[in-house]
Amino acid sequence: SDNNNQPIAEAYLAGVIDSGGNLITTGSFTGTNTFGSSTFVSANGAYETFVVKQTPTGSLIWAISMTNNGQGGSYPQALASAPGDGVFLQLREDFDGKALNRGGFG
Repeated sequence: SDNNNQPIAEAYLAGVIDSGGNLITTGSFTGTNTFGSSTFVSANGAYETFVVKQTPTGSLIWAISMTNNGQGGSYPQALASAPGDGVFLQLREDFDGKALNRGGFG
């Protein structure tokens, strides 16, 4: 990851494997984080959530980021397999010191 020579942080929380052997991982980051050709930037230095799917050999299939647009942090709490090779993601979002827990991702 690159953040114009500024400190960044990445933390991987959990991973699941789908029926094709692909690895889906989630975690949080600050700064600028690049997965393949997808670049994500956290707003105002807040932690943001990412979800990444890779082939069994480590090639990127897709990557997404969830942000609160600088209104607070986003923190993954759990990841589980779902029917049809989907995943359930439980995360906590903080808005001005108030926490919101939500789940679901296909």
